[in-house]
Amino acid sequence: MHRRLGLVGTYAVQSLILTIMMAVVLSVAVSWRMDAAIVDASGRSAALAVNSLIAHELEITPLDQLRSGEALARFNTDVRDNLFASGIDTIKIWNTDATLVYSSDGADVGRSFPEAADIREALSGQTVSQVVRKPDAENRVQFERIGTLVEVYSPLFVAGDDAAIGVFEIYQTYGPVQAAINETRLVIWTVVVAGAFLLYFTQLQIVRRAAARLKAAENETRFMNSRLEDSLRDLEEHSVGTLQALLSAVDAKDSYTARHSVSVTDYALAIGRRLQLTADEMLLIEQAGLLHDIGKIGVPESILLKPSKLTPEERASIEEHSDIGARILESIPFVRDLIPVVRYHHEWWDGSGYPEGLAGERIPRLARVLAVADAFDAMMSDRPYRVAMHLKDAREELLHCRGRQFDPECADALLEALDAGELWGVGAHASGTRDELIPLTVT
Repeated sequence: MHRRLGLVGTYAVQSLILTIMMAVVLSVAVSWRMDAAIVDASGRSAALAVNSLIAHELEITPLDQLRSGEALARFNTDVRDNLFASGIDTIKIWNTDATLVYSSDGADVGRSFPEAADIREALSGQTVSQVVRKPDAENRVQFERIGTLVEVYSPLFVAGDDAAIGVFEIYQTYGPVQAAINETRLVIWTVVVAGAFLLYFTQLQIVRRAAARLKAAENETRFMNSRLEDSLRDLEEHSVGTLQALLSAVDAKDSYTARHSVSVTDYALAIGRRLQLTADEMLLIEQAGLLHDIGKIGVPESILLKPSKLTPEERASIEEHSDIGARILESIPFVRDLIPVVRYHHEWWDGSGYPEGLAGERIPRLARVLAVADAFDAMMSDRPYRVAMHLKDAREELLHCRGRQFDPECADALLEALDAGELWGVGAHASGTRDELIPLTVT
């Protein structure tokens, strides 16, 4: 148990570390993409505003006349009054030959930049935005004046022309863009980290519940083994080990079988006491109860655990388990007396059971006892294909099947035990625990 708790703790720590790493990597990756998107959106927005102003001015003054004179003075005034207040520091315009025909600071006008990749890309119709954190010769003056900046290249269009007549470049302050990026990063990190930790705690809760179910299953198996050892303590040590190994194999296929076998044994012993069975018979019914489903080792798990109605072929397969169990016991000399009980515990009083269709007194008496106990526990247990019945409904089913499926004497004995409150924790195994037992009486 302590080892299992230690494993859960180790898993929790390792899973937490992995969750944190995944949250950081995801947040960084998403933030990086969002940073680029925000810079691009900011550049496009500024480019639209600048292109609108320039296009309006070029309707009055052609591009090649902006280098001097009154047209240049008016253009500078419009740029200063309409754009610089919005955070734009410098505007440059190139013609289609990549020659600088206008610069708001007057620098390098007339120079040609035919190898500039950003200009060529803008001439092809693309707007290019980038953050400048380390200046070069072209933007050093602007960088020294405003610090980190956003540099945007965009095609220049005027009304009536489908093709770009040139390219303009914008240098704008990075502050507003950085503020938008920081706000977006905060949202991204909050959402990703919160989601990652929600997933972590949900996963941890699932693991803890699984560990608790495993512990309960181990306790039930340990209890069943203890009962088996008590009832067979006079037999050879290796023989007990053989039976326990077989039962463990069945439990590995269907953990319901272990819980079911213990409860069936309790109900069968209660019936036996009411029928005043001998001490030898009580020992046999206890051993048979623990071993009655051992033949399920030969039934495929896909059938045992199927959550829906069985096909006729699947039903035939599962009905073979009583014969399989009997054949297993035939190979173990010291349990030979259990063979008829295990083989015929699914026979019906009216002869419609299996494997041989025996009826009435032809069915061994202890098999009839076990049949009632087995059916009652099945009613009171959750199974993959249905939930457990209420105790009142199970009692009514016993009465309904008395004389048809069940030996009337055995059914009456169980009903009397229920009415007398002799059975503790009826159906308790269906909730996954046998530790909280309460006396139940039928109303």
